[in-house]
Amino acid sequence: MQLLHLVSQVILTAAVANAGNPAIIIPRQSGTSCSTYTVQANDTCVSISNSSGATWAQILSWNSAIDKTCSNLDTLVDKSICVSNPLGDFSMPSNTIGPPDIATTAAPIATPTPDRTNSYCGEYFMVGSGDDCATIATEFGIQRDDFLFLNPEVWENCTNLWKDYNYCVKPVGTITTYSGHPKSTSTKPFVNTPATSVPYVDPSDMFNTNATIIPLANETRRDCYHYFYIRNATEMADFSCWGLAMAYDVELEELVLWNPSLAENETESASSGSDYSYDCELTESVSYCVALASPTTQSDGVI
Repeated sequence: MQLLHLVSQVILTAAVANAGNPAIIIPRQSGTSCSTYTVQANDTCVSISNSSGATWAQILSWNSAIDKTCSNLDTLVDKSICVSNPLGDFSMPSNTIGPPDIATTAAPIATPTPDRTNSYCGEYFMVGSGDDCATIATEFGIQRDDFLFLNPEVWENCTNLWKDYNYCVKPVGTITTYSGHPKSTSTKPFVNTPATSVPYVDPSDMFNTNATIIPLANETRRDCYHYFYIRNATEMADFSCWGLAMAYDVELEELVLWNPSLAENETESASSGSDYSYDCELTESVSYCVALASPTTQSDGVI
């Protein structure tokens, strides 16, 4: 409790000290920093991405104050958001072990070997007392199925290994290049497929918070905080009622309660017994309620 009280005091002190400055959206973990961008009026995630080089997905993942459709940037105007990883830059670790031990040439054929043992072998092993497929696979880092492939005389249950006989335990190169291997790879020719250029459509335009909200859909609530306007049904052909609920993070039942015209039977209101699996289409040139109340905002930090 003392630690929690101390943290609260630190946050309060920082808020007072910066009351006259644009609020910074604090990274998810303390002790880290990121490159910041100050949100401007009419900004979208696409425009921020173009100016900062960060992708849409990165902007959302680094700034939990931005909703999943990037439709609430108007509430963050003059505030700073992260446009680089607040946890720092990462790179692939260097290989300290070295390259894998791969045979490049076939080893001299050991004797004796069982019939049909693959002679294109990088290494042989003489079986002794107590050896079985499991111990051999572990010692030489070979898959059991690959060991059986290189030594077809060995039964599937591996109960017929011959003591003092040599077995192949390493392929030459990659085993998938062997003819007949079940995972054999082959290079397929690349076929150039013609492409047709299409005009770029900013996905954030579909969630324009400044769009006209009148007329409302039939019986839609008139006291909602936020509405979604269907401007072009063709562009929204694959966007259903349930997709709208997911985009604005509302329950399906809530969406239908706020917009009775979306109910399966318009004469009935939403009920808890509905599974909301019916086909539900949105109507063009009307608005739907997608948020009943203003979301709680935080000016100095993000949880």
